[in-house]
Amino acid sequence: MKRNQTKLIIAGVVILLIGAIVGLSTTKKDVSKPTNVKHVTDKPINLSVNATSAVVIDAKTGQLLGVKNADKQVSIASQTKMLTAYGVLQGIKSGKIKWATKVPITSKSDLSDQDSHLFSHMAVKAGDKLSVKELYDVMFANSANDAAFALGEFMTPKGKTTQQALQMWAKSLHLTGSQWYNSAGQVNGDAFENQVKSASKTAANHATAKQLAMIAKADLALDPTLRKLSEKLTVSYHLTPSYVVTDKTDYWQLMTQTMPKLSNPNKLVIEGLKTGSTPESGAAFTGIIKDQNGHEFITVVNGAGDYMDEKTRYQATLDVVNEV
Repeated sequence: MKRNQTKLIIAGVVILLIGAIVGLSTTKKDVSKPTNVKHVTDKPINLSVNATSAVVIDAKTGQLLGVKNADKQVSIASQTKMLTAYGVLQGIKSGKIKWATKVPITSKSDLSDQDSHLFSHMAVKAGDKLSVKELYDVMFANSANDAAFALGEFMTPKGKTTQQALQMWAKSLHLTGSQWYNSAGQVNGDAFENQVKSASKTAANHATAKQLAMIAKADLALDPTLRKLSEKLTVSYHLTPSYVVTDKTDYWQLMTQTMPKLSNPNKLVIEGLKTGSTPESGAAFTGIIKDQNGHEFITVVNGAGDYMDEKTRYQATLDVVNEV
């Protein structure tokens, strides 16, 4: 009787061991079976926006999220002012200048005789002096060309031209293949005394959508207050210690006139940053966009409608963020 029990126990153990081995084998096979899980990659999506070129990047990590002709060199107009700002911010960082440093307005940046509807400018003339901060603020808030010309000239190292200074700043940001003629982004023939004599009158600053996003990210890293500056409804500067000029900003125009006309179901917030508008560039915008969860994106749309179109560029900006 005991022998039979022993045999039964041994047989049971053998059966259990065989069952365990079979179970392990089955488990391995199950793991290898195909599943419906989608693998996440770092590859950006192709944007369907109606624009010459566009990109969306994560403002924090710099990850490229969406692209359309992202490496195509295009005319960039006043988005150039972001590179001029980079030169200023490098000067602040190095201690060469301070925000309160006074900048002389020379004949090269005196646009007082020009139509402000065609060439955005301040109420300054040659001989005036404004602080770096005042010129910087109006350059961003109202895209003032004279402010950009003045800052570009002021930040140009001795022995170099402003064009060379722009190329130097572009090189430090690794903007390979980009072209720079003046610090305001005007077509060369419309740059007045800042015209590069060796270039054709139709020559224009060029960069890619991806490169513009890189400049914007660099500016934000050096000056996080750009978000607040870009959201100002008015901007002021001193012509004399007691005479202050206050103007409505481009952001005022955006918020009061344009935003109500846009489709924005996800309630995205446009925090800034810089428009570009010439017949050659079309309507363009480099934006800082925040969603309802606080996630921030840097966007670029180039050639989104006619250069006078103040709606399409912003609608395209919201659309590309919604796509990603």
